[in-house]
Amino acid sequence: MTVEYMTRDASLSLLGAGRVGRLGFVAEGESFVVPMHYVFDEMCIYAHSLPGHKIQALRAGPRACFQVDSIADDLHWFSVMVHGSYEEITDPGHRLQAYRKLLLRFPSLTPVEVINDDAPPHPEVILFRIPVETVTGVSSG
Repeated sequence: MTVEYMTRDASLSLLGAGRVGRLGFVAEGESFVVPMHYVFDEMCIYAHSLPGHKIQALRAGPRACFQVDSIADDLHWFSVMVHGSYEEITDPGHRLQAYRKLLLRFPSLTPVEVINDDAPPHPEVILFRIPVETVTGVSSG
């Protein structure tokens, strides 16, 4: 089995095609990884959450990583890791733009968060982005 680095373009293409990635962050000295739906647009990972542990942790320490993969089988896979810093989207206009990006890709996110395209996101929904500072991709097969 040969593992090779992916080109930047191939790495960004995988990010654009993915639907679920894994958000990595540190809370109180412990590492956490959680799966999340996301949209990759304008060199940013866009995601949403309800308030809770990960949002508290990211507000306290905004450094984060995000990993996306595509696995055909044990010997044929692609994996991309990005690093950046959590940025909460609080401006009402930018919140609506980010939410529309997510709704376009995921029309029914979860029952508590589903709204129609004409209404602003529920105030409890946290919208955030992680601007991509670095991107690394590897593949096998």
